[in-house]
Amino acid sequence: MGAKKRSEGGKMATDDSADQLYRAYRRNLTEMGLQMPKKLEEKFLEIRDEKNPGFLTEVVFWEYMGPDAIRALADALRDTSYPHLRTIRCWRAGAEDEGTRSLTQYMRICISIVTLELMECGISYLGCDFLGRLLSPENSNPLLVLKLDHNDIGNQGVYNLAKGLCMNSVLKTLTLSYCNFDHEAARAIMQILIFQESALQDLDLQGNKLSSEGCCKVFHGLKVNQTLGKLVLADNVVTSNDVFEDKLIEMLTVNQVLCVLDLRLNFIFDDTAKELLDRMKNAATGRINSTIYEIIFPEDKVAQDTVEDYHKFLQINKKSKKGKKKAKKPKK
Repeated sequence: MGAKKRSEGGKMATDDSADQLYRAYRRNLTEMGLQMPKKLEEKFLEIRDEKNPGFLTEVVFWEYMGPDAIRALADALRDTSYPHLRTIRCWRAGAEDEGTRSLTQYMRICISIVTLELMECGISYLGCDFLGRLLSPENSNPLLVLKLDHNDIGNQGVYNLAKGLCMNSVLKTLTLSYCNFDHEAARAIMQILIFQESALQDLDLQGNKLSSEGCCKVFHGLKVNQTLGKLVLADNVVTSNDVFEDKLIEMLTVNQVLCVLDLRLNFIFDDTAKELLDRMKNAATGRINSTIYEIIFPEDKVAQDTVEDYHKFLQINKKSKKGKKKAKKPKK
């Protein structure tokens, strides 16, 4: 017996999509000579309970499955046009490019997934090509969160993602930490940021090799961007120099949406941090960027006194942001 859902006429109808998915998935696994993961089998037992049936809304793989196992599920989801799945989380699951392609094929047909995490899954630039095509505007995909951390996608992988994301107006969170790209990928990131209808709010690029040169291109994108609230550039072999400092100040003079900038684990020292703060205080506009309330520097290179000076200087922005949030609440 399936779960109940309300039909167009307002009457309650039986939805047996979970049972159809289970049967299709088991069939695919059998053909491939694979076993169903224990946790997923337990979940299917739960949602197929005759007394209290439900829907499969989240799939989580926390251990190695391999691309065939991912494909078995993705093909079952696609073949049954399963409409209730909202979240897919694969951590070290070994989806690789083939498994990623299968998932995107399902997501093209059934637009229900809003969160996709494929972290440390052996994905290369080819898997990013499948994802970039999926997220291009002609597919009208509703994905809000995409996390690809710890995949060796390289510069080409970022470019492949940007082919779709440079015109995507839906995605809000993108994390590409420790993905083995350098300053040559910065132009693709800039293209994502300068799209006028971008909805991106959180961008994590930690653990790559953007360097000061690449970060300057990202800062250039932020001069145009109107949505990004948090940018993580930690551990990107950034060495502060005059150009880096000028581009950072230039960006902060124009940008009025960025709230948090993470520069940890880079080669930025106390004297540079102090100089940047002085320039922020003496900006020609009277006050630089009215939204940024936290700039995170390397703890082992910037003195605590300097960190506290930043905290005091930027507190007014944080208080102002809280005030705006309160003002948006409707009156009872």
